[in-house]
Amino acid sequence: MTLVLMLAVAFPLWFAWIVAWRSGMRRGIRRSFALVCGLLAYGVVLMVDALFLPFDMFATFAAPSLVDAGHDATANVMVLVSREAGTWMGAAFALVVAVALPLKLRLRWPAVHAALRSPG
Repeated sequence: MTLVLMLAVAFPLWFAWIVAWRSGMRRGIRRSFALVCGLLAYGVVLMVDALFLPFDMFATFAAPSLVDAGHDATANVMVLVSREAGTWMGAAFALVVAVALPLKLRLRWPAVHAALRSPG
């Protein structure tokens, strides 16, 4: 299970490396491409997961109060959204970003890399 989790977390880096390798980029450009695509993918996923933070906070802090007040259905729905929908939507979005970002950026990356390396 740990190996599967490690492979899933490293998927954006592996996919970006494969895209760079198949597009024929030089080694130095390939490394920077994989690194930047991985960082962008992780950053975008982190920002999207931050949108689900209010649901998690509600499930942790407010749901027990709602259950005590007799609003079991409302509390259960919010806990379900927090646990299930947030996890699956976050994972699906992470997969889409990890695949779409390198495919979109691969043709422009040599020019971006050259512009970043040029002085001034």
